[in-house]
Amino acid sequence: MQQPEVAGFYDARTGSIQHVVACPSSRRCAIIDPVLDFDEKSGSTATTNADAILDYINSRNLKLEWILDTHPHADHFSAAGYLKAKTGVPTAIGERVKQVQRIWQRIYNFSDLPCDGSQWDRLFCDGETFNIGELEARVMHSPGHTLASIAMSSAMQRSFTTHFSCPIAAPPGQIFQAAAQLICGSPSRTF
Repeated sequence: MQQPEVAGFYDARTGSIQHVVACPSSRRCAIIDPVLDFDEKSGSTATTNADAILDYINSRNLKLEWILDTHPHADHFSAAGYLKAKTGVPTAIGERVKQVQRIWQRIYNFSDLPCDGSQWDRLFCDGETFNIGELEARVMHSPGHTLASIAMSSAMQRSFTTHFSCPIAAPPGQIFQAAAQLICGSPSRTF
């Protein structure tokens, strides 16, 4: 079975890690949780993070197939819209984003906010599958970090990305093992 190639890109300003997951045989890839740079003092945005990821993809001769958000981000802006405009590649998120949009619409008094997920091209349901090249990924609803968080794992039971927020008083290794067993059945099969 193929092992996905995974690269992480850390954004120090937000503490976020963005990922590129690639199928080694087809050279197709997905960007996961891209960050749009934002300067609070000036109110300006930039695309430094997103452009660095596109440079990485181009330098490795990868073909971008998906732009994925694992959850609606309240801690930073998503660069999914910018990346879609630049590449024409579809965007996706978990279908429960609609619930979060309704909450945000109410608490931010943003009555014009569409609460139907139409800002993305595809809304994934729990248990749904999609492909990144020849890698099949399964979507799992994983609330905790947000009500709408999703995790994605490959058909060979290797986790691509997860969002766990464990309000459990346990050592980190124990939490990791419990999460790995939940997703993969074995901690040694997780990366």
